Amino acid sequence: MPHLFRFWFLVLSSFVGIFVNPKQCKNGHLYCETCIEDFLLSHVFCPVCRCPLRKEDLAKNIFAEKNLEVALVWCQYHFCMEDSKWIVDSSGCPENRQQSSIQEHETVCPFAWINCPFSKDCPCFRRKDAEEHLKTCQFQPVECKFCQVDIQKNKFSSHEATCASYPVECDLCGTQSIRGQLNLHHLNQCNEYTIHCPYSCGQTFKRKGLEAHLKQNVVTHLQSLTESTNKSLQKQDLIHQSMVKDLQLQIKALERKLLEPDTKIVWTISDWSKAVHSGFIASKLFSYSGFEWFLGLYTKGKCQGFCSLYLFLEKSLPGKVLHLSFELTLLNHLDSKKEVKKSFLKEFPHASQGWGDDRFLDVKELNIEHGFVSRSNNLTVELGIKTIQLVWNI
Repeated sequence: MPHLFRFWFLVLSSFVGIFVNPKQCKNGHLYCETCIEDFLLSHVFCPVCRCPLRKEDLAKNIFAEKNLEVALVWCQYHFCMEDSKWIVDSSGCPENRQQSSIQEHETVCPFAWINCPFSKDCPCFRRKDAEEHLKTCQFQPVECKFCQVDIQKNKFSSHEATCASYPVECDLCGTQSIRGQLNLHHLNQCNEYTIHCPYSCGQTFKRKGLEAHLKQNVVTHLQSLTESTNKSLQKQDLIHQSMVKDLQLQIKALERKLLEPDTKIVWTISDWSKAVHSGFIASKLFSYSGFEWFLGLYTKGKCQGFCSLYLFLEKSLPGKVLHLSFELTLLNHLDSKKEVKKSFLKEFPHASQGWGDDRFLDVKELNIEHGFVSRSNNLTVELGIKTIQLVWNI
């Protein structure tokens, strides 16, 4: 009995052949494993007897498996498809083997159909014909010896007609050049190319006549060059004058913006009876004319027996100098006529950072009885400040 089994005609299959990994339903109907599993993705019954069937219900058929291992089968490349049917290919593979070894053969079968590695548009061919096909394939890449780019063989002729590295002759002087640099050759080297006089005398001539033209027109060119230089200098002078005017206007605008009106700062020192023992008290920072300032009071004074009051510059702007008129006042809470007021005229930034008076007031008078400390234990300092001049060092 030949060891040969045939497919059942399945609902979803039109191919008849040997079972591959046979599986069966509970009633014994045999199918290829992949065929029946594909069918059961959308159905839940046996295609033949219609009994309930799921993938996990499929069972092996040991008898079929054993017989199939020794069944003689043709290589799949012994056949071809014609009118949606498999028929014997007269030029196909003649190999006839046991099923257990046929797959190993098919992986190297010289009659197997393979795809061209150069293009999907190229027709398939037998593995045994690969070497001959690759020699003649119109899709194989060929390197252009001029630009070193790989071009498909069937497009090589059109590439040569446009290749930027292809050698060509100058259409004017006949000199060898390359296509991509022909324009540069015309502009910079070609002796037959028409150029304009470099001294703008208005004449045109071929490059080979440049030397003769220059010799014949020395005086004209010198006059033209002198006129051109004078015009250029005049233009630059006008530009520089305009730039200077613009800068001057910008400086004046900044000065108007930064020359602030008279400003008054009031500094109240709370809890004076306690603060007086600290030795030095500083106000909070405040801004004036783009600078950062603060007031400072030495409670024990730089000179023994006196308090010292100063205006300090904390942060300045590079290149900017302020000439200030400022007035420091210690208010008297009992009698405004007894307040102490001292005026100063100074330039900032200054080497000593701050400016004021070391002997502003006798420390013995800084109390409630003399009126410089309020009954709520506060000492009040006023600063009046005005910009006299603003100077930018550019």
